[in-house]
Amino acid sequence: MTREYFEGLGEEKKNLWVCPSCVCSLPKGDNSSTPVRACTIGTQNNTYSKDGICNVNMSRGGTKHANKAKTTGLSSPTPQFDITGQLLELRKYFDSKLESIKKDILNEFSDKLNVFEESVQRINRQHDLFDKRMESLVLTLNNIKTEHNSNSEVITNLSQEFSALQTKMTTIENDNKLLRSKLSDLDAVQLNLNDVEQRARINNLEIFGIAEKKTEALAPMMCKIASVVGVKLAEEDIDYATRLPSRVNTKGLPRTVIVKFKSIYLRDSLLSAVRKRRGLVSTDIGLPGDGKPIYINEHLTSTNKALLKATKIKCKELGFQNVWTRNAKIYVRQHYKAPAIRIFKLEQLDSLKK
Repeated sequence: MTREYFEGLGEEKKNLWVCPSCVCSLPKGDNSSTPVRACTIGTQNNTYSKDGICNVNMSRGGTKHANKAKTTGLSSPTPQFDITGQLLELRKYFDSKLESIKKDILNEFSDKLNVFEESVQRINRQHDLFDKRMESLVLTLNNIKTEHNSNSEVITNLSQEFSALQTKMTTIENDNKLLRSKLSDLDAVQLNLNDVEQRARINNLEIFGIAEKKTEALAPMMCKIASVVGVKLAEEDIDYATRLPSRVNTKGLPRTVIVKFKSIYLRDSLLSAVRKRRGLVSTDIGLPGDGKPIYINEHLTSTNKALLKATKIKCKELGFQNVWTRNAKIYVRQHYKAPAIRIFKLEQLDSLKK
């Protein structure tokens, strides 16, 4: 018996409790069913009853206990204990404790079993979900394999097409080189044609700003212009004078007059005098109305006119001071101390710097 269990007993049970060692030395209780023993006459050591009927054993211990009683002169009563009752109480107590422990264990086991079942169910659900995902992954993998096979075929076809395109590109590059060489030859031919066309206009001048009339004499008007700027010119010195047909319908603007001189010397003299005068107007040559400016320039080809226009725009952006033509050649100068630069083609304009 543990101390805790003993402390839990009541006072009566504590008083009646005997340790197992002492219990072994106590009488075993009621022995009325013991067979009758043969008895002698009289009593010996207070062991048998008075009347001599020895059917009940009254004490235990033999001669040792009798001698002790004789020496002390006292008769010590034998304590009687209800061992059976105590054992029954202990059994009931242990049974109740065991039943309580059993219930606790069963409840705990039941709870843990429920938790285990829930865990198993959750694992089964996760397993089912995993199976579904695996099936989905397998389907996806199969689709990927199918797409991969299809893509492999497409890639093979594209590779073949790419090889064909590379062959075509090689052919095109060769053709492009040939075309460039031909274009360079064509540019050279165009430059030659432009030079030929410009040389054919070497004796010509363009006049802008002369009002048109139904009946007009352009040659005498040119002689009058020459007279105003101080150049001696006769009608016989002019090969022809005519107006160019206008490609664009510009209302209010007169058409350009082209004059061809028989001598380039006369053409250059007149052009130089006009440029020195600066500010020639229509009233200077006797034309009626308000004075409108008259411009006289060299008769350039369409190619040279486009180049001159682009050069003027570029020089205006860069702040160049002078752009002019001489003998159908275009020149620019950044400032009056800078050297003159001749412009041959449009690509040359990109090299101009401030």
